[in-house]
Amino acid sequence: MKQLILVIVSLLVVTSTFSQKTDCEKIRTGIFYANTGSKKGLPSISVERTETTQKEIIEGEEAVLYDLKWIDSCKFVLEHTEGEDKIRIVVTITKIRKKYYEYTATRLGFPLVTGRMYLEKR
Repeated sequence: MKQLILVIVSLLVVTSTFSQKTDCEKIRTGIFYANTGSKKGLPSISVERTETTQKEIIEGEEAVLYDLKWIDSCKFVLEHTEGEDKIRIVVTITKIRKKYYEYTATRLGFPLVTGRMYLEKR
């Protein structure tokens, strides 16, 4: 009986992991946005992502271009090397829904931000 339960739990974990990775493939590239403007006066942000770059456009500021490298199907690294500081951010996609995905970003191993990016309106 214990072996049967272990097998069932293992299958659920594998199925869940496979499904998550398949969903992550769907948002590797595209245009996404965070409508933060309605909260506490924060600017709106849009992201244009290709297989190798990510351009972040923050309302009222200059766009920032990052080199992008995928670590696995749900995790990627952003590097910005312009200027004096080299910025390296690791982004993990944690949840995917029909209209948005949730992510966690870390820098130097410390949490930087957790948020939600919406799929661009079509």
